[in-house]
Amino acid sequence: MPVYQIDEKELHNIINNAPQHILRIARKKEKPAQKSFDELKDQWKHRRLSQAWVKYLGQSLEKSYQKKYNNKNIYAFPSQFDLKKKLGIKQSEFLFDVSVGLYNSFKSTKNEGLQKLSPIHYQAHSIWQIESEFAENTREIAIDFSKLFAGNADYAMMVGPRGKEKTNYYMDEMKKMLMSIDTLNGKILYFLILPHPRDWTDNDHRWRSGNIWYLYKWNGKDWGNIIAKDKWEIESGNRSSL
Repeated sequence: MPVYQIDEKELHNIINNAPQHILRIARKKEKPAQKSFDELKDQWKHRRLSQAWVKYLGQSLEKSYQKKYNNKNIYAFPSQFDLKKKLGIKQSEFLFDVSVGLYNSFKSTKNEGLQKLSPIHYQAHSIWQIESEFAENTREIAIDFSKLFAGNADYAMMVGPRGKEKTNYYMDEMKKMLMSIDTLNGKILYFLILPHPRDWTDNDHRWRSGNIWYLYKWNGKDWGNIIAKDKWEIESGNRSSL
């Protein structure tokens, strides 16, 4: 049993609340010279939405774990904080699209010149490792999926698109890889199926209704039944704020 657990209802809520925030994140300019979301061509809009989803997921898991365990040393990539300023960590990504873990620190005995010795932070316990890939390409999804086997997090999740002809097409393809692996060493593995980002918004950049997401959990032999599913849409009362 993982030390830092998540209630699957909480995971459901995090996924279900994503559409309320993704457009807001996608529309926020990282740099003044950056094009606004509405100015982008479709391909780049899809990419911006995908990046916003990853940012939302990492930050939401970070908030959830910090609150649940009253532990401010649990951080995520992407984080809600500026980890370069807070921890001295310059990377914007830590091996996976989303990584959540408990961080400790030590002070180096090496002389850093006249600079004050600052703590060196490192991930001491890996809680979540997540890959999100919307390319409708089995090879690309398989490469990202295989990264999750190499990781040592308590929880791992692959996020992939619905197949063009079959909702769980890519999930069934990845099952072939899982069947060849002896053990996941207690790792809890999920597969989240989302609509492709091209289907998230309409021509007026408004969030579309009618989309569904599906969450599966590996049971050691198969993906089993859907453990959660819901609408991938913005509630009508919240659309005006986006």
